[in-house]
Amino acid sequence: ATLPNGDEAALHDTQSIRIGRVHNYMREYRDRFRRRNGLPPGNPPVNQWFPDAGQAFLRDSWDEKATYITFDATRWGTDHAHLSRNTIQVHANKRTLICDPGWLSDVGTYTSRPIGVYSKSTVSHNTLNLNGWNQSRTDPTRTHYRHCDGYDIVWSDYEGGYWPGSMSFGDYLAGIGKGIWASHHRTMLWIHGR
Repeated sequence: ATLPNGDEAALHDTQSIRIGRVHNYMREYRDRFRRRNGLPPGNPPVNQWFPDAGQAFLRDSWDEKATYITFDATRWGTDHAHLSRNTIQVHANKRTLICDPGWLSDVGTYTSRPIGVYSKSTVSHNTLNLNGWNQSRTDPTRTHYRHCDGYDIVWSDYEGGYWPGSMSFGDYLAGIGKGIWASHHRTMLWIHGR
């Protein structure tokens, strides 16, 4: 899940280049792992689909100008998961075009600072938002991926509630009032070279 510059992609409780440091520790870690386990040097395939995690990581190459796209239909992962089902990120030509915020607060102040609480909420992600409310902890259903010559397509259904309650770490039921049920289907088509 690394960006074209080698930094980690901000998904859920991770950070990325927005914190001002550019590093290649993920690439270095991958290279050390491959050597230690007797695997040949090189990069993994450019299109990766992890059905059990509900995540697609797509790119057109491993260089710094690569187009890199994530589709995140993650299953609920307790307190480190964000309420961001069916969110996307896009990076191309050394620029972030659509980003995921990851976590936006210092360790130890995650729950006590409004920006930390905000970063876990649905409204801070690139997914459907209703009334500024948060998704429930419902897992997406019918998440699929297809790779063909010239394009990739990912689609997922989030069928769950949206509720107006406040978002807090470890206590997702705090302040939940009346919510609404919704079905959010998202299809992402990436035509290579675009």
